[in-house]
Amino acid sequence: MKDSTLTKSLNELNDYLDGKDVPMELHVRSIDLTPKYTPADIKVLRKKLNVTQVELAKIMEVSQRTVESWEIGKSNPKGAVCRLMEIFTNILN
Repeated sequence: MKDSTLTKSLNELNDYLDGKDVPMELHVRSIDLTPKYTPADIKVLRKKLNVTQVELAKIMEVSQRTVESWEIGKSNPKGAVCRLMEIFTNILN
């Protein structure tokens, strides 16, 4: 069934690209490839870096309370902070 749906979709796309009036629905999917870190992951990373919460906060350019919130699971790091954690994790492993 998937093959026929895919084939139909590709044929409709070709018709559209050829200038034919084809009713189409646009479906956009995004993939979040940002790494996720649990409170335990963050504590382990901080210990491997041999830094305090205050020092990690300075490295990540966030407040100490933010690091504390991550480590107790009250909030989660996002975006560039996760990428930086990924870099440190890769270097340390």
